[in-house]
Amino acid sequence: HKLHRHSFIEAIVRLCIAKYCRGQTTNNVANALQYLCEVNIASNLSPEIALDVDFFRKTKIYISETVEVLSAHERLLGICYDTVFKISKARGGAKGRPTHFARKDPKNPDPPPVETEPGALVRRASVDSGDRKMPQVKDSHRDLCSCRVAGQRMGFGQWSAFLEFTGLLKSSTGMTLFYQKLHFRRSQMAVIDDGTSSQTRVLALVDFMEGVVRVAEHMTPPTAEMLAVYLGMDSGDNLGDTSMWKYYSMVNDETAEDMRSNPDAKNQPTHVKLQQLLFVIIYELKRKFSCDSLEYLMDYIEEAREPKPDVNPTAL
Repeated sequence: HKLHRHSFIEAIVRLCIAKYCRGQTTNNVANALQYLCEVNIASNLSPEIALDVDFFRKTKIYISETVEVLSAHERLLGICYDTVFKISKARGGAKGRPTHFARKDPKNPDPPPVETEPGALVRRASVDSGDRKMPQVKDSHRDLCSCRVAGQRMGFGQWSAFLEFTGLLKSSTGMTLFYQKLHFRRSQMAVIDDGTSSQTRVLALVDFMEGVVRVAEHMTPPTAEMLAVYLGMDSGDNLGDTSMWKYYSMVNDETAEDMRSNPDAKNQPTHVKLQQLLFVIIYELKRKFSCDSLEYLMDYIEEAREPKPDVNPTAL
């Protein structure tokens, strides 16, 4: 029930023959394919689909200013990538999948959400699995995150859970399910092997960092002047690192859309938008884990992911 890329191209050629050849418009297959691509395909594509993904990389990501911001937060982004953020069972199913993946119960289609406990970091136990130790999370419906198994990459469910857990799936950010999927797919740089579909569903670390940049560009945070006006502060005041988080927590959808479409906000450099997005992520993580220091938070998560040595009770 699936097509490889070469099979898809063959199907397109068959379509152009059926629609434009056999004496209908032309007998030339090349001309028929040209008609089909221009009249039926290109004219119906949205700008998001027709955009060259490499153009964004060359002009927005792989420039010195953006790379500098990514490098300064490389440890934080690496921790976010290696941490599997979980959604409660009542909201996301038994495997902690994001809400939109959960199967609805026909008897109770809209169960009340279960509030997760702020500060409930991983409670990790080590389970012997042959020649290696595998992480096990206790009470997974109450835990906020767990450790990614070595070599495992980030799937779309984990990408969506990361966005939700860090407070980026509010309606004010404009991150609908369509844009979650779009930025996830566009961030993949690996050459796809038609013999396997696994590579089409995961992000490597470098892909994940690119996805964060694309989310920042999509959200288009307001400028410092616009933010000060909205929060009722003087433009000369120090807005601090929490002001952007407060903005996205307070703003309504209509005002947020007006802010995103403002030319001053759109014309901000990508690295400025990225830094503001990282402020939102950092504060949300601090708030969720009840921690004031980012360094302490990162040390705490990394320590929780370290394998715990087996303790022999008789040796105590």
